[in-house]
This record gives sequence, structure tokens and C-alpha cells, in this order.
Amino acid sequence: MVTKGLKGNTAQTFGTYAAVFFYYKSPWVKNRLAEGTADHPALSASYITRLQSVLRVHLIPFFSKYLLSDITPSVIRLFRTKLIQKNALSLKTVNNAADTLRIITDTAYNDGISNLIRSGESNRLYLNGRRGEPLPLMKLRKYLPRHGKLKKPD
Repeated sequence: MVTKGLKGNTAQTFGTYAAVFFYYKSPWVKNRLAEGTADHPALSASYITRLQSVLRVHLIPFFSKYLLSDITPSVIRLFRTKLIQKNALSLKTVNNAADTLRIITDTAYNDGISNLIRSGESNRLYLNGRRGEPLPLMKLRKYLPRHGKLKKPD
């Protein structure tokens, strides 16, 4: 689905757009580094390495063939569910992947390539929708379907 009004290349895939997103010569990293000082860098080398790893290990395998304009909240929920169910990842890892994806999709939206607007719905998973109370993995698995639809929490 391509939404009218997008000014960028709406036929661009996530894989093409994000392939070198977190490398030192990318516009996003250059911009963020410019916000810091020598004493207080805006990005640490370890943070950039973590972003690169999350992109390579989790995001590219799932989203690489999606058009940026086709990534919707439903697709993101499917991605998070697959990380938890098939990969048995911790909630922290799933949230790190969602946060990394948000950085890329927010930039794509600002570049006019994506129609995914960051809404009130967070990409992060929390207990009862309140920040600061992560949903315990065992409780989360209780609501994830083995086959079919999600069960409504008690």
C-alpha cells in the first residue's frame, strides 16, 4: 500500500534503506554525533554497535523485503510476536529491536518515504500499558497464541 502525499521513493524496501543506517558515514549517525561534544558524545561506540547488531540479527531478516510504505503497526506487532514465540527472546531484547526499528521508521517518515506515524501506541511492551512495569515474559506467553488469535488479558 502506497499512501498519497509521500514525497520520497515509496518503492524503497526496508533492506535497502536500512542496510547502512547505523554506520559512521550515514546521515543519521553524523547528525547524532554532531549533537555531542568531545567530553559528552551523543552516541557511544557500544551503542552504535548494539544498533548495528539488532539491525543485522533481527530487523533485516524480517523486514528486508517490505516496502517502507507497507510497514504498519500490525506488521510490527507480528514481528514482536515472532521474536517472542519463535526466537524465545527476552522482553528487553524485543524492546531493543522495537526501539531500533522506531529510529529507522521515524527517520523514513521524516524523509517522506514511510507513512508510519508514531502514534500513542508504543512499540514497547508493558504491563497494563504503564511505563516502568514491563510485562513478565511468562505472563506474556500466556496471552500469545499457539495457533490463532490473541487471548484478552484478565
